[in-house]
Amino acid sequence: MKKKKLIIGFSIYFGVLILIYLGMTLYFQDRFLPGSVINNVDYSSKTVAEVESDIANEMQDYSLTLIERGNVKEVITGSEINFSYSSDGSVEQIKDEQRPFLWLPAYVMPHTYEMQPNGIFDETLLREKMNSLSCMQDEQMVQPKDAHIANNGNGLEIVEAEPGTVIDKEKFEQALFDAIRTGQKELNLEESGCYIDPGFTADMEDLTKKRDALKKYENVSVQYTIDNEPLLLDTNTIVQWLDIDENYQVTVNREKVREYMRELGKKYDTWQTVGDFVTSYGETIQVPRVGYGWSLDEETETEELIKIIEEGQPVERIPAYIKEANGTREDDIGDTYVEISYNEQHMWFYKDGELLVSTGIVSGNPNKGMASPTGVFEIQGKERDATLVGEDYRTPVAYWMPFDGAVGIHDATWQPAFGGDLYLTVGSHGCINTPIDLAGIIFENIEVGTAVVCY
Repeated sequence: MKKKKLIIGFSIYFGVLILIYLGMTLYFQDRFLPGSVINNVDYSSKTVAEVESDIANEMQDYSLTLIERGNVKEVITGSEINFSYSSDGSVEQIKDEQRPFLWLPAYVMPHTYEMQPNGIFDETLLREKMNSLSCMQDEQMVQPKDAHIANNGNGLEIVEAEPGTVIDKEKFEQALFDAIRTGQKELNLEESGCYIDPGFTADMEDLTKKRDALKKYENVSVQYTIDNEPLLLDTNTIVQWLDIDENYQVTVNREKVREYMRELGKKYDTWQTVGDFVTSYGETIQVPRVGYGWSLDEETETEELIKIIEEGQPVERIPAYIKEANGTREDDIGDTYVEISYNEQHMWFYKDGELLVSTGIVSGNPNKGMASPTGVFEIQGKERDATLVGEDYRTPVAYWMPFDGAVGIHDATWQPAFGGDLYLTVGSHGCINTPIDLAGIIFENIEVGTAVVCY
């Protein structure tokens, strides 16, 4: 009887245990098992809805920290982009993978899960925020530099590539959207490939051979004097113009040297440009340098520079010019020049800044298509007792000073007067008719190459 009671007692005990186990199994049908840790948070016995509510509350304070090169950090907050949590079924999927009847072993064998919460946000606001970031401003970006060879003052050395901080905007936008969409807290721009890297990093063996090949040129430089000012063409610039073939033979890249001379011409030439001129009336006007001004002899200088580079030594040089002016590039006309105003029918001649001649003139007749030319020219020659020959005339003059081909300054004893509107009726074929005595003064004091400003 006693044994029977014992059996019945054990049966009831185990039956109760089974009922409890089954009850707990039913309990965990819609709840996470004990020891369920999601993203470092213990969600034991929580329902899917409770977990998602907790995640949503946590993500109300969401922010993304951008880690940039140089250990610079910027932050985008969820409120700036209308960020919120959106369930994508990840929490429920974790719950579905659990077996409720294993609730007891779960107490001693906890499960850890990682998931990326799904975020939704205003894409327009995010793009606006992205474009306002400091790292996206052009003035903040440092251009990457390839590994190269340069002279640091102690001879040619290999300079490692510099990564810079230029953002690849397309890659950055993609990485940024993905990070926020999945609720990441940090985005490392370098690790995410958001920077534009140098095109060439150091292949030390190759660069060492190239450096050795360039040793001959490590001292080459040109100290130019242009407009009485020094201009140094240094080794580091010149090295960029040297081509090295597969056998490490060095040649000068002619086109790169020519391009340098073109740029010098653009910077310093005044010939065939438009520049300021202050008239005798004190007015500043714009006058084209048609036949006058500075013009670098780019072809000659290209060949000379190539020779200098090939010799590999530092030199000083004043460039050759096709055309030279009398003044500086800021004031190429100088203080000795002829000024002619067609509207006023007047001419002035200044020598060394002093007014030597001021006279009325008769210029070309525009009514007959013979208007005198405008622009800045130069005296091309001087001739005493010349004869001017045209299609329908042969005219002797005492003083002849051409400045634009067949157009020049000369005396005109046949003119009844000078100045006023005479040029509209008895105007010349284009020349500047001048009283003979004043033409003589100009002739005796002017030199070939003097500027003639016509407006």
